[in-house]
Amino acid sequence: MVSDDKGTPLAAATVSLKGTVKAVITDEQGRYSIEIDNSAAVLEFSSVGYITKGVNVGSGDELNIVLEAGSGKLEEEVVVTGFGENRAKGLWVIPLPKYQEMIYGARATLIP
Repeated sequence: MVSDDKGTPLAAATVSLKGTVKAVITDEQGRYSIEIDNSAAVLEFSSVGYITKGVNVGSGDELNIVLEAGSGKLEEEVVVTGFGENRAKGLWVIPLPKYQEMIYGARATLIP
């Protein structure tokens, strides 16, 4: 089970096997289940607003983890948005071909 320092279960906390892409998310009661092949593996527990914690699996079947609340400030985090500083000046001033002139100047050709 994953909980905070007050004992409240943490839903949607991430439990990942370090060095792999294998990961699961805790349920509403902070419970999780993940398959591990190696007793020397390290599980990483993380949740938004909490400090990530790494724990050696060892031979235990069940790990109860308590995550401490973070400081509330972003440290070495990068926020990427879909918006930039570019302005859309002259967006509608795009030269387009003059289709009417192209159509009027064309000759009909029949190929037998």
